[in-house]
Amino acid sequence: MCVDDVGRKKNVWIYSSNIFFIQGVKALVAETFSKRAYAIYVSDETNIINIASVNGVLDEAFVFSDTKNPFFLLCLSLFCRNLFSTTGRIEDVRRYLLSGRGVAAQDSHLQRNLSPRERDIVMCMKIRMTDDEIASKFKLSKKTVSAHRRNILSKLGIQNRNELYKCLFDLQR
Repeated sequence: MCVDDVGRKKNVWIYSSNIFFIQGVKALVAETFSKRAYAIYVSDETNIINIASVNGVLDEAFVFSDTKNPFFLLCLSLFCRNLFSTTGRIEDVRRYLLSGRGVAAQDSHLQRNLSPRERDIVMCMKIRMTDDEIASKFKLSKKTVSAHRRNILSKLGIQNRNELYKCLFDLQR
């Protein structure tokens, strides 16, 4: 478990279909956190059943670009509060693990600035749901979803959906 700024424990899951990358991250974790109470779970996309057996919601997950299975990403998003996609550069992972915060600050920014309904809509946008799908899920009109989306972009100081997707899926460097 990693500990965030407030002292809450959180899991960090790292997925990749590249076995060499997995072995490298395992070695990095063993070397870096051997004397601390961290538990970092590293597996490939064939271990999807392990996600479903988790109690509660995962705090964060990295999904590396070599994971191309959209069903896997969709299933993973059901169990993750934050789902981040990036290239499999070990330096990004190392920086995140050593910081103890990573993109958690970005998540707290969303929590502070958005209403609960807006956060729900952002989560749907993270899995690339259309406005029609979001409207159907929350029993809203398409115009209401569009208004929420405009409010989200405005509150976050973002110009368009592409910038929002970049904000949601990229690691802060």
